[in-house]
Amino acid sequence: MNQQKFEHDPALGDAPDGGLTLFGAGTFSFSGDSEYSTFTGGVHVRDGARVIVASGHASPFAVEVGPGARLFDYDGVSNIVKTLTLGAAGAIDPVVLEIERETGSYGIVATDTLSILSPVAVTTHAGTHDLSPVVAPGTYTALVYSASCPDVDLSKFTLLAADAQTATISAAQVTVADGGDYDGMKAVVVTIAGAS
Repeated sequence: MNQQKFEHDPALGDAPDGGLTLFGAGTFSFSGDSEYSTFTGGVHVRDGARVIVASGHASPFAVEVGPGARLFDYDGVSNIVKTLTLGAAGAIDPVVLEIERETGSYGIVATDTLSILSPVAVTTHAGTHDLSPVVAPGTYTALVYSASCPDVDLSKFTLLAADAQTATISAAQVTVADGGDYDGMKAVVVTIAGAS
């Protein structure tokens, strides 16, 4: 995986940077850690590209993942963005959401806004530093988002087609009640059953 520091253009002052569009095969990882990246533009993921929201840092990014692209929950900790849009209005092809099979983390956290515009195909992967897909039964907190956002359409969550041959999925919306940073926020929890 290629890592590169993305910096804010100082000539822009307080204005945000332009957006970054990713498309085609390949994996891109970004971090909101201000010591690593100061880029303030939006990230748009298209056409088979995979984006990893790097672990544990609150990112100022607005992330938009288009149909056919992949969003990857990584490192067993909460992966934080400002706004998250999955899919496109009227699209049939799903966004793929890859969830780390280690339980206990909050997956992808959208601190301000979450919009789900088309189907989201969920799968799991082997774990920290291992990007191998492994369908694992369990209950996972897939997405956490602001309590002020409208409820999401849970019927949009399905399994990746290959996984659906051996497993089933159900999705529920809950309110986080852990007394921690995300207390009171909404969450989409998915349960995968039947996989070996």
